[in-house]
Amino acid sequence: MDYEMTQKLRFLRNLALTFGACFLLALSTAVGQTTADTSAVGTWLGVLEAGGARLRLVLHIAVSNTGTLAGTVDSPDKGVKGIPLSRVYVSGDSLVVAVSAALAGYEGKFADERTTIKGIWKEGGTVFPLKLNRTIDTIKSKGLHDYAEDNTVSLDLQKTSLHFDLYSSDTDREALDDIAKALEENYSRITDHLQTQFTVKIRVYVYPDTKTFHATMYMPDAPDWAVGAAGINELKMVSPLNPGSVHTYASLMQAIVHELVHAAVLNARGERGLAGLPKWLNEGYAFYEAHQMNDDMRKAVKSHSLEEAPPTWVQLDTASTRPESELDAQTCS
Repeated sequence: MDYEMTQKLRFLRNLALTFGACFLLALSTAVGQTTADTSAVGTWLGVLEAGGARLRLVLHIAVSNTGTLAGTVDSPDKGVKGIPLSRVYVSGDSLVVAVSAALAGYEGKFADERTTIKGIWKEGGTVFPLKLNRTIDTIKSKGLHDYAEDNTVSLDLQKTSLHFDLYSSDTDREALDDIAKALEENYSRITDHLQTQFTVKIRVYVYPDTKTFHATMYMPDAPDWAVGAAGINELKMVSPLNPGSVHTYASLMQAIVHELVHAAVLNARGERGLAGLPKWLNEGYAFYEAHQMNDDMRKAVKSHSLEEAPPTWVQLDTASTRPESELDAQTCS
């Protein structure tokens, strides 16, 4: 056998050995990995209904580089995104998720050919029913957005100030100067108290009436006192020119400051969002900074506390967003 032929055979033998070694290595690696049930992989969207409030929850589940299930949870209506799931476990038709950072978790069973999960969400000692739907585009999820899309309104950038961009319809432009003034006058005090600074301007959306505002929050049955919301670098409010049956022009100015406090708290806490922050503390601090307590309200609270036992800490942290008395309607923004 000549030299050239010998070299070719040697090359082919080495190539075969190399290919075989790579194949065996890949096979042994795959066999050595944990084989996870991937039926839960994807994005799951549901609405948590608690005392009249409707809060969206989004679970993102994927396979980690170790071959196990992992993921995060978002709460868009609380401005919370990317909280790690401390445990994701699938066994047959059951899914178990734990969120240790929020002292919360979810247990459910797959249904409808594994396109939905029906179960319960546990948080802070309270249990809520929660149905999750597999979705690709959470922004266009049909079950949540049909009502909102029927009540949309065009909001354009109408005014800018040092720290805020204000969006509204043309009919609400005349209120924007007062809104910007109220926000700018309180901005430095609130951010100094929380030792935080926003790196971008905060977007402020002013909706023409309570119905339209409630539609944007996916809460068509919300009470009239619900007039504001806050997220990361974002505030939403009902126009003070049309405040509804509970609020006034002046109280709407306080309400938007209340929401600014919530946005500042989210900014200060960063990736933690509202996880672990008691509801009574978050709302109470916003109420304090917005100067929403007056003498009549103090007297009403005192009278109410003398007649009935004070609420427990658990009740304060899981209180309904629906007013059960005139006092509730007066004091909530």
